[in-house]
Amino acid sequence: MRALALVAVVVAAGCLQPSAPPAPPADLAHAVVAAPPPPPPKPAAPITAEVEMAGTVTRPPGVKGESTVWIVDGPCWQAASRAFGSAKTNADKWLIEVFVPQGTQLWVCGAAGDPAKPLTVYGQADKSPLLGKGTGEVTFMNLEVKLAKGKKVSAPPKR
Repeated sequence: MRALALVAVVVAAGCLQPSAPPAPPADLAHAVVAAPPPPPPKPAAPITAEVEMAGTVTRPPGVKGESTVWIVDGPCWQAASRAFGSAKTNADKWLIEVFVPQGTQLWVCGAAGDPAKPLTVYGQADKSPLLGKGTGEVTFMNLEVKLAKGKKVSAPPKR
């Protein structure tokens, strides 16, 4: 019986009431604060830039017919330059959107006439080269391509 009483005392001793949590320190300057989580990683820069360009074509007096504008990767009318895209003008106004590798230098070339034939009336935008770099839509507006008569050139081939 003594053993039973001893077990009862040991069990009763183990069932103590939980103590209250410690009070926060009165001096918050010494309080322990958890470090903020690290910032999320920055998204990688896009591989391509979405570039939108718009402007006008100015023709020499007496030159009529359809005009075309090209966005190219090198100086206009050079054999090594290749076109990212092209657009026909509408009342000598044009708008074109291309996707280019980030940081690409871009030239805007224009010509009057059939691009499948040698061109003798052509020009380049007043602002060249432009930089195709950025996130979202990179825009270049109010560009002017002044056309003039010159020796025969060929339309830039596609990239």
